[in-house]
Amino acid sequence: MERKTLQVGRTLLVGGPASVKVVDGSLDTVGVTVSTRGSVVIRCGRILPVKPLEASTVEVTLGEGGSMEEIEGNPFPEAWLDTVADTVAKRFVKVMVVGDTDSGKTTFCTLLVNQAVKEGLKVALVDGDIGQADIGPPTTVSLAVLKKQTVDLFTSTPEKVLFMGATTPCGLIGKVVEGVAELGRKALELGAEFVVFNTDGWVDGEAATLYKIDLAANVGADVVFLLQTSAGLQGLTDGLKGLGLNAQVLPVPAAIKPRSREVRKGLRELGYKKGLRDLTCRTLPLGWFQLENTVLGSGMPLTQDRVYEFSERLGGNVLYGEEKAGLLVLVVDGDELPQEASKSFVEAQGRDVHVIHRGVEKGLISALLDKNREFQGLGIIDEIDYVKRVLKVYTPYTGPVSIVQLGQVKLDRDGRELAQYPYCPI
Repeated sequence: MERKTLQVGRTLLVGGPASVKVVDGSLDTVGVTVSTRGSVVIRCGRILPVKPLEASTVEVTLGEGGSMEEIEGNPFPEAWLDTVADTVAKRFVKVMVVGDTDSGKTTFCTLLVNQAVKEGLKVALVDGDIGQADIGPPTTVSLAVLKKQTVDLFTSTPEKVLFMGATTPCGLIGKVVEGVAELGRKALELGAEFVVFNTDGWVDGEAATLYKIDLAANVGADVVFLLQTSAGLQGLTDGLKGLGLNAQVLPVPAAIKPRSREVRKGLRELGYKKGLRDLTCRTLPLGWFQLENTVLGSGMPLTQDRVYEFSERLGGNVLYGEEKAGLLVLVVDGDELPQEASKSFVEAQGRDVHVIHRGVEKGLISALLDKNREFQGLGIIDEIDYVKRVLKVYTPYTGPVSIVQLGQVKLDRDGRELAQYPYCPI
């Protein structure tokens, strides 16, 4: 622990894991005033500016990897502070924030939220960043209604969560756009007067530009703020203005430091852990719920005779199978199949053939939904037992399950990422 005296006009940049306790005086951090005996906790991978409102004494405790740096002046550009005050004063209803990775989007959103709460507005935040999520866990888009100021959106409780299943919108653009727009509508239904849409950091290239334009149009943004790190956002800015949208470019604070891939992975894993506390292993009969985002469950189960037939023809031990017009799904035991036999078998089918290896599902992230398709909790698949016809899943949710949606990320039970796939592997 280190005690420091801060003078007005100086700012302390504290990187987590860390805590700052106010011994005497008062501070501002992202628009929140912290007075004597108050404290601020900074999680790993985040940096918070601590700015004294008067001569103040603080005690700073740094965890492993934490950091502290004192700088002159305000870390935020004046354009940020003026824009935040002006945006709330104008009573824009839907505000979208766009920018590259590590451009300060979440910090700017936090400033907007805190200013709107200070002005007495009912505020909601839609978190559309499925990779570096703050409100819900990674692989989801989420909505929170904020009734008080906060120094970290991560501590907010989600009002509604929609499972996307991946940590990048690539390949899921339509699904993410639809989900974020749905949450925006839900926010208004809940009476929100000021809705902030945070977005992911994918902005490079034509596909990313079209995605962000589509997102802004579908949520009906009253204003889009672009945090510009380079000229790379010019095409997006022009595209938004071409649709008649109010697009404003803002600078990125010089104090922002790029985070390594490992740090970003660590932040995701904190998010997974947030949604995977107090796990219990549940055994769910396959006939009692619907599986989604997988080819399993899309056809009629094969008879045992057909299973034996396909085992002989494929040259492997087929445990289970399904078929319908144009599709055959087979689950086999073992990692490898005879190459020539399997190739000729697939060619002879004249339809799509999906061969799934038993056990490939272990560790897959999943979402458990109720009969109204409402997200109830995350799960980590342990096993699909094709003989007993049950699915085993680790989850904190203990209520009724009507739908299990499978994702594209594998985790261990401590929330550590083991693998990511471009599509669900089963």
